Amino acid sequence: KERGLACTADSAGGYDALGARLRLTALRSPRVADHGWGWGDADPSGYPVSDQGRHQLRYRLTPHRGTWADALVPRLADEQRVVLPVVLDTWHGGSLGPEVSAIVVGGDNVVMPVVKRAEGGAGTVLRLREVAGQGCAATVTIPGMSRSWTGDLDPHQVRTLFVPDAPAENVCDIDIPELDLVGPLLSSGEEQS
Repeated sequence: KERGLACTADSAGGYDALGARLRLTALRSPRVADHGWGWGDADPSGYPVSDQGRHQLRYRLTPHRGTWADALVPRLADEQRVVLPVVLDTWHGGSLGPEVSAIVVGGDNVVMPVVKRAEGGAGTVLRLREVAGQGCAATVTIPGMSRSWTGDLDPHQVRTLFVPDAPAENVCDIDIPELDLVGPLLSSGEEQS
């Protein structure tokens, strides 16, 4: 049976692996990140200094059985990279219980890297991504809005959903730029509410 070692970090310059050697680039020292185009040469003071000064890095080594896809390594990386804020609050009246989820994503190999207000307003944009290279069924539930979406994701597929503020309008697929939300097409055969 296959085995592996996953290396994830919250911030790093890069990774590489060759044979049994795994490397993580923790520090770089370019003054300007111009990627060889010479952008910072003519006006070095006009470009922000990059990767200088004190750094803090958290990395994690995770041994696993099976392939990287079986171990859901991209999901491990997302979980490590995103630090959720802790909000301390005192008791107050309201309809929410002591614990609530804003959005629930179903599907082991599905992540939602983007939740934002739509460029044109009138709704929320959600971006889903399949991370294991294996097609799957995905669900999204937004309990506070009584909205849900169910659909399929192909291997490595990215889908962008628009959740209208108006409860009578359906959740629908949109193009990633979402610049034109006039008449977005609904995907057939998927449940939306």
